[in-house]
Amino acid sequence: MSGSRRALLLDAMGVIYRVGDDVKDILIPFVREKSGDVEGVEAAYLDASLGRLGPDAFWRSIGLDPSVEDGYLERIELSAGLMGFLPRAAAHVGSIACLSNDIDQWSRKLRRRFALTDAIRTWVISGDVGYRKPSPEIYRIAIGRLGVPAGDIVFVDDRPHNLQAAQAAGMRTLLFDPGATAGTDRTVRTFDELLAVLDYDFRP
Repeated sequence: MSGSRRALLLDAMGVIYRVGDDVKDILIPFVREKSGDVEGVEAAYLDASLGRLGPDAFWRSIGLDPSVEDGYLERIELSAGLMGFLPRAAAHVGSIACLSNDIDQWSRKLRRRFALTDAIRTWVISGDVGYRKPSPEIYRIAIGRLGVPAGDIVFVDDRPHNLQAAQAAGMRTLLFDPGATAGTDRTVRTFDELLAVLDYDFRP
């Protein structure tokens, strides 16, 4: 199969970005620091990440002014090695995409901030499509947007239950786990290890 008919699909938090659980590890501490309603964060975030609550309404629902948003997003960092990996990965696949549970506006701000839109052209974000991983619907949407058979997509995520749903949709999968003691054929710890698997999986 031609490389133009293959796709790499990356999770955002825990793969593209360093933090795996942005709500627990960054958002809740940020809201606490700003004296917002910590108890209401998770429910409000769930609604916002499904597109049911706009980003400004999200902040107001937890007692904060929307002007704090950029300060929160500044705390999110890229994963080490990502920017060097993307152009090398592009040699193996026809397209690189992102599939993420996130608030759509936040995703857009982060991808602009880190200049990711040239390398990652397709973004399937829960807040835009109204479904969250591991819902089967969001995987079907991703497959449709990529325009390749599910079996020609490698999906990389840091949460096993999201990978199980992707496998059920017909995708190949890899667990991204920087804390693993060793990489395996289906678990990678670094982008160099991911590239090696792509080199094998997508060899001519």
